[in-house]
Amino acid sequence: MVWFPGLLSYNHGNARENFFPNPFEGITDSIAKNTVVLRIADSNLINGSYYLNTPNFGDYEQNIQELIEKTAKEEGILRENILCAGSSRGGMGALYHGLLGNYALVSMDPVVDRSPWLQTGDVQLMFDCIPVSFVDKLNQLLEKTKLSAEKIQVITSPQVPITYPFIIQLKTWKLVLNTYHMRLSDEQFDYQPYGGKMHGDFVNRNIPLLLMKINEFLYGCDLIEDVID
Repeated sequence: MVWFPGLLSYNHGNARENFFPNPFEGITDSIAKNTVVLRIADSNLINGSYYLNTPNFGDYEQNIQELIEKTAKEEGILRENILCAGSSRGGMGALYHGLLGNYALVSMDPVVDRSPWLQTGDVQLMFDCIPVSFVDKLNQLLEKTKLSAEKIQVITSPQVPITYPFIIQLKTWKLVLNTYHMRLSDEQFDYQPYGGKMHGDFVNRNIPLLLMKINEFLYGCDLIEDVID
């Protein structure tokens, strides 16, 4: 499993907190045993680049793909048994690199458009180094992917205004879109202009759902089945 961490803070004095804030170190306790976990740091720009190439790092995407291939070869893992996973910014990383490398993926509420973060200034300090919207890039990959729709799992909610309107601009017939609703009291609704709290709440509340989707894939792998047999 290739884990793409999300972004938890901006412009932190510690580079690790900007590039690698949530490695989900305890994930191995919640997924199929004997799973190799490769954690990717978004080590570009000041706060990362959503795992995309930038003018200063033109082969960043290639480096990530080569690292996945190198690790799989060293561990003797077949391509069809590789899963990319992540949420928020990491969900974008999992979605993009899963499609780029034709790997199965599980993406929780991916940020596929940065425009909500640009309403009050570029808080992520990514400027014009990457596109504002990733929808076109993702749709191009979806158009030519060799993956079946069942291998492209996206989890989201119509209640999250910061992500959902952009996610449904994807070629959703090429993937499985899992939509869920949260039970909320009036005071729990997100009154922030860009809906950031609702996005964070949805991601944090539904970690068990993400783990369930990850395990559905892992326990379906031929390698795992051979061990069980």
